[in-house]
Amino acid sequence: MDIGNIDLLHEIDSKQLVSALHAADDIAAIVGSHFELERALDNTLSALTDRRFDRKAKAWLFSQKIELARIIGIHDNITAPIATMTKHRNEFAHHGKTSFIAQDVLDFVRQVKRLCPMLTDDWCITIHGERPFDARFCDCSLKQQYVVAGMLLTAIVASLPQIKVPYKIAGGVPAGGPQFAEARIGTTRLFLP
Repeated sequence: MDIGNIDLLHEIDSKQLVSALHAADDIAAIVGSHFELERALDNTLSALTDRRFDRKAKAWLFSQKIELARIIGIHDNITAPIATMTKHRNEFAHHGKTSFIAQDVLDFVRQVKRLCPMLTDDWCITIHGERPFDARFCDCSLKQQYVVAGMLLTAIVASLPQIKVPYKIAGGVPAGGPQFAEARIGTTRLFLP
């Protein structure tokens, strides 16, 4: 199912994400990327709970927000990479990790690729503006690959209210198993359960 282009209701701070992409170290990259992901998830949970989320859950631990996302029907294909990025961010913020490990980046990118199979080694990332960036995904550093995958994940999370979230919210798994919706954000195709 092709659901067309999506105009996000949540304003993603592109400057924050571009700063993460150009960050001098991995700590700043993951903290900046995760910050935007958390803002997108908060907005999505608020929209999907008719703003009831705003009253109590804003102060919750991030793991509790991920669990709420699962409870209200956001598919594990989306919540798993959110949880992975959160785990990695916590390793940097609370356990003294200072640089990305190749396997961690590979695992996270694989999870995001399940949602966005266009994310291949030859996929080109072009950013215009004060801090331009132009590279194929395979030519990016580990840090840059992680941030780019995080950007896509953030856009996916931010788009969920507009596509009415996965099939679970609509009343259960349809006959024949889960279906995937195809969405486009700009020229990027996303496959959402």
